[in-house]
Amino acid sequence: MTPCVNDILQVLEDIAPKNLAEKWDNVGLLVGSGSNRARSILVALDPTNQLVKEAIEIQADTIITHHPVIFKPLSAINTNDPGGRLLQKALAANLSIIGCHTNLDSAVDGLNDVLAASLGLSDLVPLHPATEDSNAGLGRVGTYAVPISSHEFIQKLFSVLHL
Repeated sequence: MTPCVNDILQVLEDIAPKNLAEKWDNVGLLVGSGSNRARSILVALDPTNQLVKEAIEIQADTIITHHPVIFKPLSAINTNDPGGRLLQKALAANLSIIGCHTNLDSAVDGLNDVLAASLGLSDLVPLHPATEDSNAGLGRVGTYAVPISSHEFIQKLFSVLHL
């Protein structure tokens, strides 16, 4: 049985609950229908026209991006503008687009934890805890077993992020 978009949303909710998103953020199903089938999922950092084109070419029906495709309330959808074209193409192709932004950043074992672990940090605590008794929250503060200089840290950061 092929899962529907609502099934994917439930899995994402288990990993990165929507209540961890910052109040100003826009996460969850942002384009499409929860009842659509999710046969093929394309994952990316940013929602772009090129990404929608790629999804159509490879016959993906669901896109999950870190940054939301719709960030602020829309006052108009002008298909002459890149954002309007993206929405037009996505809707015409019956694509569903899901955003997991600050909820995925804040989640336990989310992006902040993955980045901190990749940098070799230990004893992690959230910089801005989601709740008093939670390991979830924005940012991470950690330590190195052996202190390193700021220059060494920047070099490690560049290496880990392939910059």
